[in-house]
Amino acid sequence: SANTLVFANDKERAEYLDAQLHRLCDDDDSNDAEATANINACLNGLLCVKEVNGKKYVAYDQEKIIGMMPYLEKDGLGYQLLSSVNTDISHNRAHGDMPPEAIAELRFGGKLKNTKLEVKKDLAGVRLEVTSNNDFIPFNEIKHKPVAYAATEESAKNYFMNGKNYDWDAIEAWYKAGDDFNDNYHYNSIEYDVLSFEMNNMSDSEISQLINSAVYWKDPACTVNIVSDKLDILSDRHMLQMQGLRVMSGDAQKEILGCTGKDFENKYTRAVLIRTINNRLQALPPTNTYYVDISCERSKFAQQEYDENVPTDTLGDRDYTANIHTITPPLFPNPAEIAMGVQTITVHPYSGYAEIQGNINAEVCVTVNGMATTAPKEMKSFVVNQTIGYLTGKINTATYFGYAMSDEMIALADAYESEAKAKGVNEALNQASAAQSMMVEGTTVHISGAGAESIYIFETAFDDKQLLMNVAAYNEQHETHYTIEQMKREYADNSKVFNQYNNWYTRCGEDATNDLMLELAEEYGKKGYNEMSVKELEAVLKEKGLF
Repeated sequence: SANTLVFANDKERAEYLDAQLHRLCDDDDSNDAEATANINACLNGLLCVKEVNGKKYVAYDQEKIIGMMPYLEKDGLGYQLLSSVNTDISHNRAHGDMPPEAIAELRFGGKLKNTKLEVKKDLAGVRLEVTSNNDFIPFNEIKHKPVAYAATEESAKNYFMNGKNYDWDAIEAWYKAGDDFNDNYHYNSIEYDVLSFEMNNMSDSEISQLINSAVYWKDPACTVNIVSDKLDILSDRHMLQMQGLRVMSGDAQKEILGCTGKDFENKYTRAVLIRTINNRLQALPPTNTYYVDISCERSKFAQQEYDENVPTDTLGDRDYTANIHTITPPLFPNPAEIAMGVQTITVHPYSGYAEIQGNINAEVCVTVNGMATTAPKEMKSFVVNQTIGYLTGKINTATYFGYAMSDEMIALADAYESEAKAKGVNEALNQASAAQSMMVEGTTVHISGAGAESIYIFETAFDDKQLLMNVAAYNEQHETHYTIEQMKREYADNSKVFNQYNNWYTRCGEDATNDLMLELAEEYGKKGYNEMSVKELEAVLKEKGLF
């Protein structure tokens, strides 16, 4: 066949294929047509005629494919494509398909040259397709059937970037591209890893553009909005990378990311913001589209040395804020959706429970002040009084319930509980309290705006050693035997058990925990206690009958 190249051996064919695939996926588009033709001519040499039980088939030459693979660049484009083909053949063989290498049966007049393997650029990588018209029944003709997809770090970078600049037209096209491989937009492909890691090098304005490129009108009439599923995968992959880096040492962060300390914390805070923006965009009405802008400012708590054991240069010092602007369609705008206006997301740096409490309390005050236009004056007064009492510690149980049990206060409390924003305030205050009793670490997120009001801790983590002491002290006073894993489950369920524990810690638990710590420090020495691992401490407390 004229479109087939002949090589002296498998090694020569493999090296030629690798070289041409590099040409196809480099920064120079002018040589793409020539490279594609060369690749296809090389691949068509991997087809043969196979006869089984009197029937002839055009088939893959598996012997040649296996022979080439040791000479192909490991995990390169050619290796990935031929590995996929080889895997499909093995799958067919395991399921009893005969012959497993078959592409199409050669019917009357069918010829080998009528079947072609074709490669073409596919966004950040390449795809392999089969076209075959070896059947006299037109319905059986194969037209550009997807066979395999491949991408590498090199091909992805060349697609997403022009030198050091980002190719926003290419990124927008990547977001919009359909998926005919039925594999969730090449979910496991390397382009997600490449772009999600590259996000660490982007400025805030570039991150805004990255997000905004994923939001677009599906139709010319601008009535149906699309938020690309790829943004969901990308933001999730970016967050997972940052969570992995969080548990590594500062040296490892420096080596992989190029920064540590506050610079790392700032990037982590922004990663939480990006993930939260995606979650909000995916949940918003599809009859509007949206525009996001991101900014950052110095955290209110950046210089607060709430723990002398934590050097200030390891703390994040940036609050990140994003505004999601609603853009209504030009046709048939919905007044209710126009009224949504702007939603604001504020993310505070990752921190321990003390700073989490401060962040939540500050955001609660913002929310309460913002209720002036939506809540009755009396109800707002009730919420403000409760909040001030909570923040200053001036409301004790007896006085508070005596004050709140009047008929008027009961009515106001009912109204307070039924109002969405006020209920969100109450839940947020509960989270601030629980953060202390559970020794929670995490990132505080505040979402505000018409139709949205929530304050929460993103991906909570726990200081297990301190939590062991808290729960042990509770067990000692109440003659219970809860483990910290049990208490974490009760906390997640917001159960009666957890509320009893949390109320105890808020009233007197911290003193009881300190007494237990002093007892252990006297028995094992302060250094001995400090050097105990979680497992060692748990064993000591079990010996005391506290678990």
